[in-house]
Amino acid sequence: GTAEIKAENVNIAEGYLLNVTLSECDFILKTAEGAQLKYTVTKGEKAVGVNDTVLTVEGGTADDSGTAKFAFNLADGESITYAGAYTGTVIFTVSVEEDVLTRDQDGVYRIRGAKSLAAFRDLVNSGLNHINAMLMNDIDLKGSETNQWTPIGNEDNQFKGNFDGGGHTISGLYINSTSDYQGLFGYVGEGGTVQDLGVDGTVSGSGCVGGVVGIINNGTVTSCYNTGDVSGGEAVGGVVGYNGGTVTNCYNTGDVSGGSEGSLVGGVVGATNGTVTNCCNTGDVSGTNIAVGGVVGYSGYSASTITNCYNTGTVSGSDYVGGVVGWNNGTVTNCYYLTGTAVGGINGADAEGGAEAKTAAEFATQSTFVGWDFDGTWSMDNFHGRPVLTAIAETDYFSGEGTAESPYLIPDLATLEAFREYVNAGSGAGEYFKLTADIDMSENYGADIGGNEISWTPIGNGIVPFTGNFDGGGHKISGLYINSTSDYQGLFG
Repeated sequence: GTAEIKAENVNIAEGYLLNVTLSECDFILKTAEGAQLKYTVTKGEKAVGVNDTVLTVEGGTADDSGTAKFAFNLADGESITYAGAYTGTVIFTVSVEEDVLTRDQDGVYRIRGAKSLAAFRDLVNSGLNHINAMLMNDIDLKGSETNQWTPIGNEDNQFKGNFDGGGHTISGLYINSTSDYQGLFGYVGEGGTVQDLGVDGTVSGSGCVGGVVGIINNGTVTSCYNTGDVSGGEAVGGVVGYNGGTVTNCYNTGDVSGGSEGSLVGGVVGATNGTVTNCCNTGDVSGTNIAVGGVVGYSGYSASTITNCYNTGTVSGSDYVGGVVGWNNGTVTNCYYLTGTAVGGINGADAEGGAEAKTAAEFATQSTFVGWDFDGTWSMDNFHGRPVLTAIAETDYFSGEGTAESPYLIPDLATLEAFREYVNAGSGAGEYFKLTADIDMSENYGADIGGNEISWTPIGNGIVPFTGNFDGGGHKISGLYINSTSDYQGLFG
């Protein structure tokens, strides 16, 4: 944005220096931390300067509170010559560029938009590959065939720093390449970490292709998800193409497919020689060649482990196809797939305690998932009828966009319950929700529901309050039942 201050009745004689001092008229401009600022000087609608060119002086950088103070004194080292006499108003305009890559006091790069994300990428790909970054906002890359993304990190300059997505999403990712190592990140090397990040878009490449990361070499991807479609030739996964490290607490909802080669295709990870834990896939997975799996396509190494994962997407392929893993030489423990989505959990056959088929009713029952952590990692979701990862709430509960103009819509009890879980998991701050119908809770909550007392858990609590906007739309929620000895009780806590 811009801000301006004016000096009235300024006299400028022909051939003289512009001498305007505003040091007593300093003003403070609030903006984003680290934003770059500059100011220009004009008279009316015409520029002040030789041949009416605009004077542009670099201003400074906003401090960590987002404050920049300017003392305009153009007679002190920043004077210019005006090629003609003038009497009137001189306007000083401050312009602000907030999407600039900056560093905090700990050396962590702050990324606020597509421009600063690309600047960070360029630093990594030029060899400064141990740097750390924090994503400050959701970003829309607005990708297209003519605006394709070049991945962060490559074979020569593997990303070995820490990238913290801060719970934000990078959407509009577009890659249509014939090269290997494609994804938002191309190559994550030893010690590199990508965490707490969502990705949406379209990614297509040759080998080692993933929505979030193309290949991990002794690095880690944790609490990340992909909702876009991913395709490639070999080692193609919704989140990670090839995993030579650790993938944990991740999910994929996009479709994943193998093209001409079509080998080693998985819903979460295409091929693994590492650890895959607490991950799930709901997108369709297909390949035209060998090793296609709902969670992992190829786990061909004895050191590979796949633990506490599931798949509900349809899996199809030629040889070595499984609802959980296509080809396996490693260890698979406590993993499940939805009945009917594939023929067998591992290469056409179930493995008790390893990869087993479960019905939709079983998927909706917590006790099905033996050995899983439901005290922090997973939570049962009545809306989806399956477990979801607590740290990265899925956002397809509601229609709408969560804005004042297009609020998330709540038409029934299942969606109301999903709204409650969404809020109580720490989401929904500043978002808008609207009830679109009357809801009767009496069949699901009460003193005797199938012989059990079932009490409503409020929306928001003393630890995680609701800080969004809820519009009842004139509708009524009836049958509310709460019998509790705790504080903060009601439909909303």
